[in-house]
Amino acid sequence: MKRGIVIILACFYSISQAKADEFYGVTQLVKRRIPWLASHVYFEKLGKNADARDAFTLQTQNNNLLIRATSPSSAAMAVNWYLKYFCHQSLSLQTTNLKPLKVLPSINGIIECNTPFKYRYSLNYCTISYTMSFYKWKQWSCVLDWLALNGVNLALAPVGCEKLWDLTMQDFNFTKHERESFIAGPAFSAWWLMGNLEGWGGPESEKMMQQQVLLQKNMLNRMKELGIQPVMQGFYGIVPNALKQKYPGAKIIDQGNWAGGFKRPAMLSPQDPLFQKMAASYYSHMGKLFGSGFHFFGGDPFHEGGVSKGVDLELAGTEVFKAMNKTYPEATWVLQGWGNNPSNKLISKLPVNKVLILDLMGEDHQNWVDRKGYNGNSWVLGSVNNFGENNGLYGKLDLLANLPFKVLKSDDGKTLTGIGEIPEGYHNNPVLYDLIYDAAWQHAPVEIARWIDNYAEYRYGQADQNIQSAWQVFLTTIYNSKMPPEQGAPESIFCARPSLSAEHARTWGTLNRSYDQAEFERGVKLFAKAAGKFKNSKTYQYDLVDLVRQVVSNRGQDTYQQMVKSFQSKNIQEFKKSSVYFISLIKTQDSLLSGHPDFSLNSWLNSAYNFGQTQADKRLAIRNAKTQISYWGPDNDKTDLHDYANKEWGGLLGSLYLKRWQVYITYLNEKLAGKDLQEPVFFEMEKKWANTSYELNKLSNTCDINKVINVLNQHPLKRKKNKL
Repeated sequence: MKRGIVIILACFYSISQAKADEFYGVTQLVKRRIPWLASHVYFEKLGKNADARDAFTLQTQNNNLLIRATSPSSAAMAVNWYLKYFCHQSLSLQTTNLKPLKVLPSINGIIECNTPFKYRYSLNYCTISYTMSFYKWKQWSCVLDWLALNGVNLALAPVGCEKLWDLTMQDFNFTKHERESFIAGPAFSAWWLMGNLEGWGGPESEKMMQQQVLLQKNMLNRMKELGIQPVMQGFYGIVPNALKQKYPGAKIIDQGNWAGGFKRPAMLSPQDPLFQKMAASYYSHMGKLFGSGFHFFGGDPFHEGGVSKGVDLELAGTEVFKAMNKTYPEATWVLQGWGNNPSNKLISKLPVNKVLILDLMGEDHQNWVDRKGYNGNSWVLGSVNNFGENNGLYGKLDLLANLPFKVLKSDDGKTLTGIGEIPEGYHNNPVLYDLIYDAAWQHAPVEIARWIDNYAEYRYGQADQNIQSAWQVFLTTIYNSKMPPEQGAPESIFCARPSLSAEHARTWGTLNRSYDQAEFERGVKLFAKAAGKFKNSKTYQYDLVDLVRQVVSNRGQDTYQQMVKSFQSKNIQEFKKSSVYFISLIKTQDSLLSGHPDFSLNSWLNSAYNFGQTQADKRLAIRNAKTQISYWGPDNDKTDLHDYANKEWGGLLGSLYLKRWQVYITYLNEKLAGKDLQEPVFFEMEKKWANTSYELNKLSNTCDINKVINVLNQHPLKRKKNKL
């Protein structure tokens, strides 16, 4: 009998090795992230069905796992499927729940899965800056592995464009100063690449640019191993405004200003002969720096209000695509479906099989309806669940569990070829990303109540009644948002510029909660009952801190409203009581979040500091990091971008937000005392904070569960309705 088993395993191994090359990247991923599984998993090639859909099968035999898959992407998803639904373990971008198993859980029969979606997409330009500004290879390696394990096979990859543009500009006689004045700093590259601003946050040093080139090379190699197609940054016409002086006869269109008062880069008309010359230079340098064989290119002319007057849009679209196609014959142009972009005329003359449109906020804006499925062009149903990487708890889980299948059955869904999460920042709400990428492998709406029970089990390692009951509460409160489009998570009043009429922290945000806060807090207390059982679980610690953070934030909103009411009624005693409590809540929140590295300003600033190789680069990176999360830019006190990337982070609360509120409450107290004072202006305070050095403390790797529970149990001020 033993000899028979040996023969079976030998055959099993030899068959798998015959196809090992295609799955090399996935086997290496397993060794990196799940080493205890590495010697027990084998891969075989699975042929695609008539619809050419990605698919995988899972089966176990003799403490081994056999995965048959159509691609590295589907093979990696299969590994994650087994890990979650049989081993009850998981990885997220923040925390992991992984432990070695000596005996693999067995599968009865064969599990078969396939996806109706050709593309499983990830990353937004903003994600690159809000989450990954200062990532080096260690962090990007984790991100790419996580994307692969979630079945992602198409992802934005614009890293390293600083040097690419530097070389292109040299070909057109730009001086070093002119090049530096165009290329943005590391925390603002997203908006530079989208044609919203130039030079802000720079200048980047040669070392920093070369560092990014090397990083991009590593990323592209890893993406190729994992079956993830990169969306490279294409040349679509944005150019330095200084090009006007060098080529006065060229058709160069002023693009006006973007948000905050930023001067946009100019647009070189694709109709001008200079366009193809610059594009050829750009793509030539791309090939020299990063190689050949790329199939997808991003780039959005006239994004968010750019000026297209005087441009033949049909011709412009064909010329942009012509430049891509000349160097990369397999090119597909990937455009963002955002607002009126891309215009129907811009893409009307392009081959429909060479355009892919990302409907960025399909769950709310539903451009796919207004644009009639993008008139025959392939498109991806995306979700932008947060803005500025604000870290409020928020989501529409039930909607996301049903929407993809509703769209597939609609007339507008006939050309839907992909699904994806496209947030402005990834460090929040991990449940959303798990759901959307699981849904990509379903053929009917996800039963969200059952799915969330499974999620809770694999996220924390075992089932628990209190946790599962808590998550059912969260499904009807924070993750069943009824907010109108384009608002994202309800923000924290702590992060807002002080005012008696504050409605948001960032200009396009909201402080309104659309859920029953008392019911939500009941759910948090249910969740906290499991603290003793899960005190050593990193995933539980992360979620508990985030949930309690939201409770404190909600209490802050209630207290603020009481503070405003007492001021307006000139009730000095009540104002003093509520304002003292409000300040104590900010201090409590600051202390709570300083105890966890994922909610700490120090994590962000340490990442920026370590990103730079020289002291000058470190200073520039730190300044970028602090500017982005405070006044954002430009140097204009009228900017409407201030606090766009606000965060409830330990250290940021204490060093900036607390001080703003203390200044403002002092002002209000003096007003109540009868003094005639001018209201404080906070721009200079924010700018000074951004440009002042910050002491980098040693990061905590532990979380004091008892401290978190104590914060939750502190008695809040009572509401008139929904008493806690």
